[in-house]
Amino acid sequence: MSRLNAMRLTVSSTHFLKKMDEFADTFDSIMDKGKEQGCEMVRKTLNARQNLHGGTTIPVSSDVQQCDPQLPTANQPSTLLNTTHPSHAVTQEKCEDCSPLDAAIINPSNGFSVVVDNWDLRQEVRHMTSDHQNTDIHWVNHNIVENRVSGNHLPDDKPLKNIMDVENKDLIPSIADHKELYNNYLVHIQGILTKRIPSLEGLSSTVTKHIKHKHSEEMSKKSKKVFI
Repeated sequence: MSRLNAMRLTVSSTHFLKKMDEFADTFDSIMDKGKEQGCEMVRKTLNARQNLHGGTTIPVSSDVQQCDPQLPTANQPSTLLNTTHPSHAVTQEKCEDCSPLDAAIINPSNGFSVVVDNWDLRQEVRHMTSDHQNTDIHWVNHNIVENRVSGNHLPDDKPLKNIMDVENKDLIPSIADHKELYNNYLVHIQGILTKRIPSLEGLSSTVTKHIKHKHSEEMSKKSKKVFI
């Protein structure tokens, strides 16, 4: 960074660390303010939808419920009927005449994951004084990655089964599991043989690249990433 600063391409390391400290002091308040603004927008939109549908209570996802614990959750797709205009039914799969924000609340997103990557380094000075000491620098990079497969349909209010009712057969692989594992091994072995044996390289174009599963289409798409 010092070399780049000498070429007027970036700020000095001292100025950068100073600004990072200033940002850290206000980071929590900025995040709390943003969350409150988002929750306020959610409340206004839900109120508008409830008034439109004759006061019908709109079930929401557990993520939206964090803004207001009194809101009911809906683990399964629900139909919101307008008693005055039944033809204007709104479901989680289809929303007609909805604003983008309204549709996002009724059809929640797939969720996201926050990926954190840290970089630790130590900057040692040549001549140390009381004001000029060695510095330990800890940089962190945050990314938000949207889930390509939605789990909104899965219940999150109770376990699927009581642990005392779980049988051994529920945990032991079945005959179908063994057959599926065998077929998966064949795909991997084909790829290894065509890659490691030169005489078989001509067959590499006919080898299955990825094992097929029910989410193959979603997982083949590029991830949507946002830097924070």
